[in-house]
Amino acid sequence: WQGQKAYAHIIQDITEKKQREQKLTAEAYHDSLTGIGNRYFLIEQMEKLLNSKRQLTFCYCDLDHLKYVNDTYGHLEGDWYICHFVHTMKKFIRKEDILARIGGDEFVALQAVASKQEAQAKAEALVNIYHSAKRQGLCHYAISTSIGVAVTIHNLDNFDSLYHNADKALYEAKENGKNQYRMYEK
Repeated sequence: WQGQKAYAHIIQDITEKKQREQKLTAEAYHDSLTGIGNRYFLIEQMEKLLNSKRQLTFCYCDLDHLKYVNDTYGHLEGDWYICHFVHTMKKFIRKEDILARIGGDEFVALQAVASKQEAQAKAEALVNIYHSAKRQGLCHYAISTSIGVAVTIHNLDNFDSLYHNADKALYEAKENGKNQYRMYEK
């Protein structure tokens, strides 16, 4: 510069860029209505848990009668139904457990458990806790959830196998009258 060697230092504030990146990442892994994780979040977290070699319970929850609620009372009421379920689940699960919304009225709770009996007890308790909202006067229609439960065995499972097994159990719960859980039996 002006006949002399010079160095130029360019400083650029990338705070906004980093904030946008963080926001996009959060949106990619979380459900906008409920704030909980989505399917991508679940798969990523599940890989970590499967590698931990702990026994896991995959609870595939489906809200019963959401279409009826949406059609009869409107989508805002349907959103309340979904959010109430998430609120109930957050009280029910531990901080280290994973809760994700993987479809419109479909959720997965992934929990480490000590035994199949513990998994059954948790699923039964959830069915009973959630469907008590009408009794508490929170809404004027019956709300309930059907749950399919699959438990990892010898850490041979992956997301697809657990999802498939829990889906079979969920289908059985819904076919047998809803508002109940079924355990996938290998």
